[in-house]
Amino acid sequence: MDFNEDRPIFLQLAEIFIQELVSGEIKKSDKLPSVREIAKTYKVNPNTVARSIDELVGTGLFEVKRGMGTYVIDDEAIIKEKRRSYIKKRIKTTLEEFENLGIDQSEFINLIMENNNGDDSYSR
Repeated sequence: MDFNEDRPIFLQLAEIFIQELVSGEIKKSDKLPSVREIAKTYKVNPNTVARSIDELVGTGLFEVKRGMGTYVIDDEAIIKEKRRSYIKKRIKTTLEEFENLGIDQSEFINLIMENNNGDDSYSR
């Protein structure tokens, strides 16, 4: 995996697991691979993975069970709330990016609607 040099790898690694949770790829009570397995998969130092796991635990979505590993919490309500919060944050960031391109919120929504209707043309 190629990591972005502008952000610490441990944060990017944590983001990968959060995205997997939000997308439903991993579910409540699922066990994450071991630190060594993650380090091998992503070709990073195990200390980086450990730091990433600390970050994940800090989100409240993951928990470390001593001697057993890292697990997704089993509270579906908290996962849904965090998922919604994560999506809202991503939408806000995307809107800001489009505003920097001179596209306001209503125009952005229109583009989304056009895209959903299969219209890939864009005229300003």
